[in-house]
Amino acid sequence: RQQSENIEVVAGCLEVAAEEQHAKVEEVELVPDENGHSEEPADNISNWEEVFKQAAKLARRNCSLIDLNKPEQDAVVQKLTSCHWVQEEGTLFSEGEMLQRIVKAIRETILTEVQDSPFFSIITDRAISVGEVKFLPVFVRYVNDCIPKVELIGFLPFDESSDVDLQAKALSATLEDEWGLQMGCCRGQSIMCFGTGSKSLRKMALGFLESYPLAVNTPSESCGLAYWLALSLQNASITKVLETAEDLLQFFDQSPKLESELAKTMDGLLNTPREALAEIPETCLSRWKKREDFFDILVDMLEGVLNCLDSVSTNCSGSWSSSMSLHSQTLSTAIRQVDFVIPLVILKNACAPLRNCSTVFRCGNPADIICELEKIMPIIDSFSKMLDNVSAVHSIWFEEAVELATKVMGLLSYAESVSGYDSPDTFYMEAVSLPVLNGLTEEMKFNFSENHLKALRVLSLLPTCNTLAILPESTDKLHTIYLSDLPEPETAEEDINTWATVWREKYQDVCPPTSISETLLHNEAKNLPNVATLLKLVAVLPSISMECDLMKTTLNSLRTLLRDGIFSRGSKTDAVMLLMHRQTLQSLEEVIEKCIEDDPESNQFLAQVWYIS
Repeated sequence: RQQSENIEVVAGCLEVAAEEQHAKVEEVELVPDENGHSEEPADNISNWEEVFKQAAKLARRNCSLIDLNKPEQDAVVQKLTSCHWVQEEGTLFSEGEMLQRIVKAIRETILTEVQDSPFFSIITDRAISVGEVKFLPVFVRYVNDCIPKVELIGFLPFDESSDVDLQAKALSATLEDEWGLQMGCCRGQSIMCFGTGSKSLRKMALGFLESYPLAVNTPSESCGLAYWLALSLQNASITKVLETAEDLLQFFDQSPKLESELAKTMDGLLNTPREALAEIPETCLSRWKKREDFFDILVDMLEGVLNCLDSVSTNCSGSWSSSMSLHSQTLSTAIRQVDFVIPLVILKNACAPLRNCSTVFRCGNPADIICELEKIMPIIDSFSKMLDNVSAVHSIWFEEAVELATKVMGLLSYAESVSGYDSPDTFYMEAVSLPVLNGLTEEMKFNFSENHLKALRVLSLLPTCNTLAILPESTDKLHTIYLSDLPEPETAEEDINTWATVWREKYQDVCPPTSISETLLHNEAKNLPNVATLLKLVAVLPSISMECDLMKTTLNSLRTLLRDGIFSRGSKTDAVMLLMHRQTLQSLEEVIEKCIEDDPESNQFLAQVWYIS
């Protein structure tokens, strides 16, 4: 924790320094030596960048210099001793720029791992505000040394008021041209399209899909399918519900004491069977949105939540801070609104077909995921049938919503916009039920395209799924979607059949590997590169659970920093990147020590970097 605070303070200082003017580095013509090689001129900027690069590489390997074998150590030392530090007038670049270059070194090192894979997917989370500017956190998911990984690689500047086409082009240009992502190797996109400006994100995703058809759009396994689809609905009423729900989650996540207070008030109010919640702490609201029945739970608990908020707001016991009391009062007021309760109940009922789509995408059981795929089309059909009978179903939903609103509010007061319709019932059908059902239908089709479903079926190669041989007459063969990605495409069918036979006959009495990483590490996978490649491809899809839940760990680490007010204390996006990859700072200290050990005169040049580490 102390290291985190130190990084934060330093990073904040560096960002202030970044605004200072700095001297420009003049280009120096490279003169070839007798062997025809052009030697780098003595350039402290290049030297610093080499130091950062070596530190980032060590950090990615999670090791120190002494842990490397002799040839690897010699290679690092050679790189460092090739740095010729020179006395220069003034500061070549500010400390803020130095921070940017460390972050760049981290990103480039991660992307080198990605290129070695070489397949990956991109994942974005909700935009975050830094002062008046918004940024999109961007993650990459890939396989490194047979292990699936998710890493934060940076923040995209995001102007919600910008022209949709211009913003989409700017975002894709940053990813491809500035950061160097090879989108031709992208096999999945999980782009969270929520709130103002989301049209440009959808435009970017569609642009990538048009150029690279295998970069399939998928939900993110970081939240439940119902919640993910709701985030993408371009409906003002639903956006308001989700923003209030997010605020509520963050409020109760502030402390265990608040969670305990909620537990006291909710007993007896849950219509959801307790066994359905057994897998998660009942008082941890933030985990509920991973469930397909998240909105059911929220509706069932609404009265209990309000009782808890009122208890904190009145603060009779003096247990809560004034800011908590004020926050709870604001939330209580927002929830006791017709424009919150009625859209929430409508959304809950509209998402009912998704209850048949359990949480298996995040449970890591490949066989169950494959079975779940059969439910996708019936879910879409259910939405279509609800649309065909929207008047009838909406009438029932609205009656339920009014009953709940009356319980929590008393006398109902509708917005002025309702007066332009025959009745509030008609207004909410036109303004919420119809667009929500249409939106859910389109989002299901968008997130579960034919290519995405074909890609997910590759999971059947895992030994626990009892892989079947490919029949000669089969027209829909497992590997066809990724044929151009395979190292030996002409033998793919034969390899899959060999794979199926091996696990059926050779290992029938042995417990098979259950995860993708375990399977990739198995000798049989190493002997069949086509099969290994197919498993790596399906491993990068954002829609299925990360082994060891790395997506949750990475994303939650970022959200914890945001919840703790990292930006409100002056830190900027580069500082957050450094906090998310803090191992680099430890490695940087070691690399600097090695530089000074081999070249004592470099101490005066590395002092500026030293105090960062």
